[in-house]
Amino acid sequence: TMEKTPSIFTAATTTTTTTSVAVRRTGPLEKQTCPVYVALSKTPLRFEPVTMNSKDEVQKVCYDEVNQHVFVIKDNYQIVRVLPVCSENFRIKFSGGNPLTSLRFSLDVKTLAIRRTTRSLSFVNFEVGGNQQEFAQACKTKSTAQLKDFYWTGKDEILYLTSHGLELYFINVGRRNAKLLKSITLSVSFAVYCSTCNLLVVASTLEGNVFYPFFISQGSIAKVPKIQIELPIVTTSNAHPKFTSADVSVFEVYGEPYIFVVKNNPKAFTGHKAEIVMYKVTREKVVKCHILALAQHGRFLINIVDNIIIVHRQASQETFVFDILSPHQRIEQSFALGHSSSSSSLSKSGKTNKFISFHRSLVQPCSIPPLNIKRKPWQKSSHKETFDVLPYSKNWLSFLPDVIVDPKIGALWRIGLQLENFLPVFGDKVNLIDFLLRRKNTRNLVLDVLHDEVKEGHKVETTRIGELFDVITLALSQEESSSGIVHEKVTQQDLMKDFLVPLRDRKDVTPKVFVAVVLQLVRSLNQYNIKVEHHIFELVIESLVETKRFYQLHQFLQYHVIDDSKPVACLLLSLERKYPPALQLALDMFKRLGNSQDEIFHVLLSENQYMSAMRYVRRLGRDVAIQTPGYRLLQTAQDEGKTAEFLVAFKFFRTRDKTMRDFDNKLQIERFQKYFDSIHNNTY
Repeated sequence: TMEKTPSIFTAATTTTTTTSVAVRRTGPLEKQTCPVYVALSKTPLRFEPVTMNSKDEVQKVCYDEVNQHVFVIKDNYQIVRVLPVCSENFRIKFSGGNPLTSLRFSLDVKTLAIRRTTRSLSFVNFEVGGNQQEFAQACKTKSTAQLKDFYWTGKDEILYLTSHGLELYFINVGRRNAKLLKSITLSVSFAVYCSTCNLLVVASTLEGNVFYPFFISQGSIAKVPKIQIELPIVTTSNAHPKFTSADVSVFEVYGEPYIFVVKNNPKAFTGHKAEIVMYKVTREKVVKCHILALAQHGRFLINIVDNIIIVHRQASQETFVFDILSPHQRIEQSFALGHSSSSSSLSKSGKTNKFISFHRSLVQPCSIPPLNIKRKPWQKSSHKETFDVLPYSKNWLSFLPDVIVDPKIGALWRIGLQLENFLPVFGDKVNLIDFLLRRKNTRNLVLDVLHDEVKEGHKVETTRIGELFDVITLALSQEESSSGIVHEKVTQQDLMKDFLVPLRDRKDVTPKVFVAVVLQLVRSLNQYNIKVEHHIFELVIESLVETKRFYQLHQFLQYHVIDDSKPVACLLLSLERKYPPALQLALDMFKRLGNSQDEIFHVLLSENQYMSAMRYVRRLGRDVAIQTPGYRLLQTAQDEGKTAEFLVAFKFFRTRDKTMRDFDNKLQIERFQKYFDSIHNNTY
């Protein structure tokens, strides 16, 4: 058997490259190729498969989703080969004892928990220099309790799931003892656990349709009101319907913990033949929120990649893709109490959510063709180095969020998305960009969508582009919130460098259209209170000057369509020769900025306006923040040979308060005094 552990498999793996897996739509008469929507890791993690030889020597394989460990138990349970997905593998040798049923390392990978019996766990310290002698801890609360499963909820806290309830222990491997922190008595049918959100869901009753959710963290167990799930309809082929652990899973989607319940409807049912019901769990209640509609009955495997729910149907070899936030695939919304074909959302308190969203697959059902992987030494000898693997094998197991394991051939894959092939799926580019921004590493795809909107041969609709900018800037304005929606950030630099500049350089785009597009971006940024970066305004100014639309530029500055900034003011100064009023516009902008005394003084000196510079310094009085204005003005006048201006300026600064720091030192004053005396004597 392949032990399945109820915790998560994190994003990091040794396999960084993925290979596109061709997928097919299946029709009644033929199979037609379609775009690739999912991908499997190019090089799967390989391990010795589950076997039993003629001597009844069992080889068992366990997988720990939390620490990404594959445990291969061999040699009559005496040797365990540990294959971490992210590091080098190693071996553990045991000297006798009962057969190993399952193993899991603590979250800091320093303590190994071993299950050998149905009553207790053994613990081994793997910390360097620690005592590695095993010690055991049996179930405490009930003498008849049987240990069903166990979960590490912290680096030194472990939860026992027994036939009579829950027991939370603190493990002190240094002192080789365990302390019971909390216990809850409860009839247990099965349970599922997600370490990402610390949520345990215990199914009670023989039918497994009464769920008790618990949040477990830091030595405490917080109980959420129970919820009773409506069982599938009784039919002749299913006289005693019930839920098992294969029908229920727990994981986060967009930062919210959900319970996933797979439900097959009767064959005579007129609606969708199967559905996955999603219940959102908070600390106050459990609410039914979403239903993923499936067209056929069967066994389904679930993966979650980048908040996209991927559902595999093994019988028909099909894969479905769902996004609960995409309006593109939402069928309808219905009152919870009015939906009789799905599970009831009533909790113990009788409360229900107002609406349930029904969803269909984003894409047409797709199939994964046979895979080809390398042959390993433990496999039967063959002249071929590779062999084909049948997809959707009955041996396949799925582990949330993104792992597929075939224990019979000994292979572990990760599933990825080929997001570039989702672009044609959306007819509305606003919904498409919204979809892409909820995914990771989609910046280039978003820019591709913008370029497609303004591609050559098509009329550029600035209002439509503004709607696309609104989606981008909205995501840019939002930080990661409690909702857990992390938006891909397409920055103003990205938009300028990879969209606006190429658009400006195109011959078929007129400057008038280009300016209109940039102003749509400015409007959108202002709408969400995002400060427009100066380089965006510089594009507008340069385009207006290039086409000699100075009147429009003047109006943009006068009515503050273009925000004040020092870089923009400096750009205006550089345009003085082409447009002389730009000098005064720049000075006015510096003045409005309020922190540009030095820049204004420098501009006046560069324009040889010495009297204006002196009047500006005098008007500032003690609020002057210009560095050594006296030295700079006198030195400039001396260098330019402006003797009259030098004489007036020297008298002005000589009579000023000595604490104004118009000069760096007395030597400068003495040098200017000598020059003053020489030209004064010659003049008068």
